[in-house]
Amino acid sequence: MLTANRVLILEDEPILAMLLARIVADLGHGVLATVGSVAQALVAVRCVRPDLMIVDKRLRDGSGVAAVQQISLAGFVPHVFVSGETCSVVAPRPGSVTLEKPYVIAELAHAIQTVLSDFPSPSVP
Repeated sequence: MLTANRVLILEDEPILAMLLARIVADLGHGVLATVGSVAQALVAVRCVRPDLMIVDKRLRDGSGVAAVQQISLAGFVPHVFVSGETCSVVAPRPGSVTLEKPYVIAELAHAIQTVLSDFPSPSVP
């Protein structure tokens, strides 16, 4: 069983962001926000302080990889990269997993569990 966590979704396709938010909520997590750009992600992380991010490789104004690199300068946030081109996403480190599109819900749930096992959340329920 997964522990509920506060999740920020970085996805530039509104319908995919909405679907992913519903799936994440159905898995028992709280979705803090969905954002579609690097700039929005940087602001959101400061404002909502997520336990976990689900990050698409491509965002409106750049790369999800670049967004994570910039966010990590202020403090690491565990994340799941999702991409149709996983070979171009940086190699994961503890607290990071790459998931290739298309994926099924069970694969997303496993990726989230893996990331959070590597890097437990400091949040208080």
